[in-house]
Amino acid sequence: MTSVEDLTQSLGRELFTLVQKETRPIIKSFWWKEKAIMWFARDDNLRTQMLRFVDVFPVLQTTAEKNQHMREYLIQGLPRIPPLFRIADALSRFPMGAKIVASVAEQSVKTVGQHFIVGPTSEEVLIAIRKLQKEGAGYTLDVLGEAVLSESEADKYMQKYISFMEQLSSLGCPHIDLSLKLSALYSQFDPVDFEGSVEAVKNRLRKILRVAKTMAAPVTLDVEQSQYRDLTLKIFMEILDEEEFKNFENAGIAMHAYFLDSEEKIRDLIDWAKGRATPILVRLVKGAYWDWEIITAAQKRWSIPVYREKWQTDASFERCTDLLLENCDVIRLGVASHNIRSIAQAMAKASILDVPRGRLEFQVLLGMGDLLRKAILRMGYSVRVYMASGELLPGMGYLVRRIIENTAQTGFLFQSLGTGVPVKELLKSPQDARLS
Repeated sequence: MTSVEDLTQSLGRELFTLVQKETRPIIKSFWWKEKAIMWFARDDNLRTQMLRFVDVFPVLQTTAEKNQHMREYLIQGLPRIPPLFRIADALSRFPMGAKIVASVAEQSVKTVGQHFIVGPTSEEVLIAIRKLQKEGAGYTLDVLGEAVLSESEADKYMQKYISFMEQLSSLGCPHIDLSLKLSALYSQFDPVDFEGSVEAVKNRLRKILRVAKTMAAPVTLDVEQSQYRDLTLKIFMEILDEEEFKNFENAGIAMHAYFLDSEEKIRDLIDWAKGRATPILVRLVKGAYWDWEIITAAQKRWSIPVYREKWQTDASFERCTDLLLENCDVIRLGVASHNIRSIAQAMAKASILDVPRGRLEFQVLLGMGDLLRKAILRMGYSVRVYMASGELLPGMGYLVRRIIENTAQTGFLFQSLGTGVPVKELLKSPQDARLS
């Protein structure tokens, strides 16, 4: 009988072969993106300064501001200045050259943003959706700008989601799928006022779910930093226990694997789901706020709530995957990862358990998992693309996280792009990776 590990290795090699077929031709756009990723990832100083440059650039208005900003971060802030930046700095000393450099910089930031973020209108979103659907992929839409400072902003954010559903429906979009952050539905969302936060958020969430229910539109709640996790779980379970939503078939929640108690929280969620008439979707992610969790815990002298080593998070992810697949009668699992080892392990475990295909899908980020998406689809599995929509400025936090993920030297994407790391090494189990 084939073991999970043997099947993981076989499926992983198949996935690598399919992905590499897409990256080989030099004329493919991904080749050029790969070279940019490698360039930034190999130089920590350059990577840090570029992130700072991108983070602030959208708020700058004048040519002088844009060129000064470039000079401070990409010239004065680097011990080794790339030749391209030296040329730009020299040009910016002249009036016409300054306009050209500022214009090129602005267009470059926009191009990077558009690679990861879809425009803010329903028409732009629909174009992106239809491209994915032509390939056979699904999507889930995240509306950026979730940092709300007032109740009027929270109302506007709620209305954005309702309007998107109504507008996409009127434009003929056959399937509507949403992801949202509960911190955007209440300006005072805080565990200090636990019950107050629960009630305030549920009041707005009900309005979104009512519209989603009439359209059979899936809604997945994103679990953010650790301080919001228990709040989000409580709201998710309580609102779905209400008579109005007891039979809502399209409810989902994201769970992070990098927390020390991830398995315990997932077991609690599974126990609750067993009391429902319909299954829930769990989007399993490794976690996008690792730096924030470490820094915040250190500042406040709290116990660090996340695993510190990558292999530990990878191992936790596989254990959580197993747990969720073993309960496929009440859980539909969305494996959200760009790590081929993690994806192949989920495929292997599901095959051994004979999990119905409708209870397992894979999720990737727009702009990061494009080649992986195509490979997974070719293998006959469902893929959903996490698509962020909005203006560049309110989406800057999201954009910076995507760039960090693309260029992190410990990340799977970086390690698999021309670094010379053998496929055998990339497919090692987390336990074996620990020892190497």
